[in-house]
Amino acid sequence: MRALFALVAADDLECDLIDIITTLLHGDLEEGIYMKLPESYEQYSKDGSLLYCLLMKALYGLKQGGTQWYLKLSKVMKEIGCRKVRSEPCVYVWEDSTGEKVVVPTYVDDCYIIARTREGIQHIKAELQKRFKLRDLGPTNWFLGIDIQRKRSTRQITSSQCQ
Repeated sequence: MRALFALVAADDLECDLIDIITTLLHGDLEEGIYMKLPESYEQYSKDGSLLYCLLMKALYGLKQGGTQWYLKLSKVMKEIGCRKVRSEPCVYVWEDSTGEKVVVPTYVDDCYIIARTREGIQHIKAELQKRFKLRDLGPTNWFLGIDIQRKRSTRQITSSQCQ
């Protein structure tokens, strides 16, 4: 990310952040996982044995949750025309008909959208919004708890962990 922020500053690129809501709940499970219901919701069969529920989607705390979310996001990014960067599997690139590129590095539920123009950023946001509920956090001013300050006039980005 430091290298991408350096490019954002040097080339005066746009950089927005979106947060995808309830990310781990979007993952589709590939195997049958059964869960015991909380005590107040327990159900019993006619013969008195405890019933369990079959999970259809990943849940927070489930070992498979992160992997299933990654697979779901990768599938969606491919559907909207993005390709993965080979050396960095959580970074996607979308290219429009004029050759302009939009770079989308992701970290779990945070997607940074980097482009030369606002149109490229809006395109990616619109496509993701069709598939997920998300919060548009606008121009990036933080990254994983690090405060990001940008001076576009001098093409500088500084970071601070002071809180």
